[in-house]
Formats: sequence, C-alpha cells, structure tokens
Amino acid sequence: MQLEWTVVTRDLWEDFGTFTRTGIAPTAMGGAALFDRIELLQRFDESLRP
Repeated sequence: MQLEWTVVTRDLWEDFGTFTRTGIAPTAMGGAALFDRIELLQRFDESLRP
C-alpha cells in the first residue's frame, strides 16, 4: 500500500491567539492517521523545509 504524506504547518498563536499549552494529543478526525513528526518551534524558517 502506497502512503501519501500531507505536511501541515500551523501558527498556533496566529490561528488561536494567546494560550497556555499544557499537553498534546495527536488525534485523527474521521479516520486513521500516521504522525511521523510534530515540532513545536518558536520560529519557523520556510527556507529550511526539506
């Protein structure tokens, strides 16, 4: 079976405003998902994306 990857980049502060993160629970809505990597960064440099 061939899997296709979807890269999702979110700016949590821009999208949701100021908040305090107390945990993380990767959840697939509507079906199965494989999480290869989750990064929480202070800054994201698009030029460094593989």
